[in-house]
Amino acid sequence: MDFSDLPQNRERIYIVAFLGEDDYANFNVFQQLEQYRIHRTREQRIEDIRNIINYNSSREELKKYYYTQEIS
Repeated sequence: MDFSDLPQNRERIYIVAFLGEDDYANFNVFQQLEQYRIHRTREQRIEDIRNIINYNSSREELKKYYYTQEIS
């Protein structure tokens, strides 16, 4: 949520492996992480969601996006 323009919160696990100690010693992604953070207020994030979701769509219009028994 803090590192993209799409407001979402999904827990993720990243596994990083190294072939040698030199590679490990040079790995500094987490020390530089703050520079990639996108600072947005709660209101800005709500506006982002409103720009993605069309709350005015009719039920018939939305049916084309969902797999149902009638379609199968």
